[in-house]
Amino acid sequence: MVTASSVQYHLKGDIFEAHVCSKGCSCDPCTCNPCHCGDGRADEVPSGPLWNITGYHIDAGQLQDNEVSDLTFIKLALTSGTGSNDDWQDYLLLAQDTSETQVAALVEALRTGIFPALAASTDADLPLYLVPLAYHKKNAERAQLLIDFTHLASLQISGAPAGTHPDWIYQRHVALQKCFDLHN
Repeated sequence: MVTASSVQYHLKGDIFEAHVCSKGCSCDPCTCNPCHCGDGRADEVPSGPLWNITGYHIDAGQLQDNEVSDLTFIKLALTSGTGSNDDWQDYLLLAQDTSETQVAALVEALRTGIFPALAASTDADLPLYLVPLAYHKKNAERAQLLIDFTHLASLQISGAPAGTHPDWIYQRHVALQKCFDLHN
């Protein structure tokens, strides 16, 4: 098994998150878990899938000998369109212009536990997709995330076959949780 100490890295950037609210919360984005306006995983959910995202944006960085500056990736937990709390599926999403070497370096880094917010939830079988994805930081507390995780726009490149996922588009703010400076 590869350990974090065997992977050479120096990474700086942001950790962000957001999730759906069940009762039309006015937060933009909602990051409370549970949501104070209504639990985002409650049974009385509006139509459509439930979702939760945790993401990293690397402002500047190296993984092994690979430049990974301006790379954004997210873990998306998504239900089917039924909104049931029993059918969560996790996906790892990367921008479609991520190179093969960057993908390989990132997958290796995830396996070693370098990214603490994702360490407990990522494994080798997590479906990995390349998707249209853009991250724009507006100020120290807000950022805009644009994702097109639809069948026509996404390409699965590794992990266990995920089967059919609902089309999911996100074009809103995410809440910046903290900055990171990871290195060994």
